[in-house]
Amino acid sequence: MHRRPTTSRERPTRAPRGGSHLAGLIALLAALVAVAGCAPTATSAPANAPAAQSSFVGVGIALKPAMADGTGALVIGVLEQGPAARAGVPVTEPPARVIAVDGHDVRQLPIADVVARIRGPEGAPVTLQFALPDGPRAFTLVRERLRTPSDATATP
Repeated sequence: MHRRPTTSRERPTRAPRGGSHLAGLIALLAALVAVAGCAPTATSAPANAPAAQSSFVGVGIALKPAMADGTGALVIGVLEQGPAARAGVPVTEPPARVIAVDGHDVRQLPIADVVARIRGPEGAPVTLQFALPDGPRAFTLVRERLRTPSDATATP
């Protein structure tokens, strides 16, 4: 089968690479970080992407769902200089699981609900209980306004 060549008018248009689309993705990521109240990981944005600033109130932990159905929360990173890092919340292998927030069991909650319970007013304390490899441990953290560039890395 022979295909006739297309002219520039008939060629499908593609979105330009990089530029405004990349900036839009970075802005979206920054908005998601602000909503989630957790730090992005090293794979959040390309290394050559311009740094976008995000401000949020939280404790400075990065979470991922513990279960395939999106429930529970595992700690995958701690934002340097954040309340969790200063309190010594560890990043472990296997990852620490959030058991409770302010005494409420969150192991079966969707991760969005876990994050919502962790977030709160600036200056307000929140107690997080974790299942760590050496046993359960609780940390009382004070929520604060955090600023993080979109290409920040979580503390390993």
